[in-house]
Amino acid sequence: MAHAFSRNVALSKEGLLEQRYNNTRWNLLLVAIVTLINVIFVAGDSYFLFSATLPYTISYLAALFCGVFPPEYYGDEYALWEFWPKEVFYVAIAVSVLIIGLYVLAYFMSGKSRVGWLIFALIFFGVDTLFLLGFYGIALDMILDYAFHAWIIVILSMGVKAHFDLKKLPEQPVSEVLPTEASELEGEDSRSLGMADMEVKCRVFLEAEANGCAITYRRVKKTNQLVINGQLYDEYEALVEQGHVLSATIGGHLYEAGITPAGVMFIDVDGQRLAKKLRIF
Repeated sequence: MAHAFSRNVALSKEGLLEQRYNNTRWNLLLVAIVTLINVIFVAGDSYFLFSATLPYTISYLAALFCGVFPPEYYGDEYALWEFWPKEVFYVAIAVSVLIIGLYVLAYFMSGKSRVGWLIFALIFFGVDTLFLLGFYGIALDMILDYAFHAWIIVILSMGVKAHFDLKKLPEQPVSEVLPTEASELEGEDSRSLGMADMEVKCRVFLEAEANGCAITYRRVKKTNQLVINGQLYDEYEALVEQGHVLSATIGGHLYEAGITPAGVMFIDVDGQRLAKKLRIF
């Protein structure tokens, strides 16, 4: 465990920026989910904060003018209302869902370090904020909505900045950023941490074979593990994963597995990349 931790010191800055970028994307998805819930239950009594304003307002006004709310909502003048056709309400819901879908699209498309989609989400939510201020004005009972919109704009801005700060860091080969320990350079075999439980519930990231060894890079609960021929050689424990490299030397060969600062999971043997996969989530 200490071995894996020592290898992450050089990656702390990259890992922090990567985590900030991913956290921004998760906040964007949360906004979309909460907004969708508000739109679905627009005719109910509940309203959740942390919602985009424009899609909810479109669905709310359509519900109001199409007579979707209970009669008591309109009061004594209910019989005098000339409601719009119900089709207008359904169209409004579809438009609201389409707007929410743009936030969801930005979440997924920004996952491959395509920061342009995150910038799009920032601008789009900025428009939503302007709509909030222009349509509802300044009201004390909406102070939480104003604070939430300001917070999301800050979060999105920090995510965009984190991406460009990450790009400004000097690009170095993994072998330079994460220097191999002396024992590995000398070819001394690493000591196994024990037999790996191959029946345990886990998420297998990558698998490869080299030099007669079966290599597995996996995650068990909140621990990433490097397993070779059923033996556990290195592990990294973290609730939220950052860039790291797990390694072991066997028979004079160096086996490495981990995640780069750019979010690429990999398995290397003697510096040669045998398997890789971009981590989307």
